[in-house]
Amino acid sequence: MIVRLRLILTLTLSALILNSAGAQDFVVVASSPADGDSAVALATTVSLEFSQPLDTTARYSTDWPLEFYAMNPTDSLAVDSLYFSPDLRTAYFDVTHTANTDFVWVLTGARNDAGAELCGPFVLNYSTSADLSELTVTGTTQTLVTVKTSFCSGRPYEAALLLDAPRESGGMILRAALSNPSSGDYQIENVRSGTYWPAMIMDFNGNGIIEPVKDYLRPEFAAYDVDFDEGPDSIEVSNSSVVDVHLMLGIVGAVDGQEDTSPLGVSIYPNPARDAFTIGYELSAPASVSIEVADLLGRVVRHTAQTMSAPGANEVRIDAGDLAAGAYLLRVKAGARLESQMLFVTR
Repeated sequence: MIVRLRLILTLTLSALILNSAGAQDFVVVASSPADGDSAVALATTVSLEFSQPLDTTARYSTDWPLEFYAMNPTDSLAVDSLYFSPDLRTAYFDVTHTANTDFVWVLTGARNDAGAELCGPFVLNYSTSADLSELTVTGTTQTLVTVKTSFCSGRPYEAALLLDAPRESGGMILRAALSNPSSGDYQIENVRSGTYWPAMIMDFNGNGIIEPVKDYLRPEFAAYDVDFDEGPDSIEVSNSSVVDVHLMLGIVGAVDGQEDTSPLGVSIYPNPARDAFTIGYELSAPASVSIEVADLLGRVVRHTAQTMSAPGANEVRIDAGDLAAGAYLLRVKAGARLESQMLFVTR
């Protein structure tokens, strides 16, 4: 009897612990239509079911208690009404769609009745067309700054997007996917042939709204910039899937007009070098870095293209096998900062 009572108490306590842990995660648990559905009726009710009751008095950038970063295409979708289930766990949208169109919803803000914000974004892709593309865009997302917001453990907090034009030109999000919170891998499915401008978002401060860069130290939107020229780059999807689209988000620009002037702490080892050498440097914030090696006549003999480096200690290994013995000037440029060191090569 005592053993049985202990067992019952143990199981009860375990259930309470599990329920308590689960209660911390305020998420969308189901949607209708589901992500990836096709042939959705033109007039239908889209529903989002949450793990906990909503605070329907919450307000974000609109009069709704929910914040959508995208509900696109905006000219092909009309929300006729929004209402909630009696237990406030499900939001219903009566929607009229156009035919043969792909749609994407990106929810970034919602609050439960205890005041907790949504655990990261929610993405929903569906189509009123019966035919879906089998093409995909895959890659990784990476955040190059320390995240101070306490996101729910193991929940996605970054989303990859495909726009039909650069955001600065009024680009609209056409497809989206969440990133794996551990690896950063993402896969955007059912991508039709065309030109797209990839991007990523992350709600750093957890307020449910993707902040404009000018209003927030950490930008919460980053465009695909494969050549690191600080301009958005596009990809072409044509009859085959696109892979290795890597997206990075970090601090941009100066804070209050002050450039980062902290030393780079450039080091070279071994020095003198024979076959190869490694350059070390430290960054206090993400920066675009290039390295140049010149002989004493000023001729550049080694050059690395600009690459984005993360905060902290960084290393770059450079081959010296074909360099003549002698002295060289090595320069490391990170943003507006430039540091030089003498490099010696022996044979």
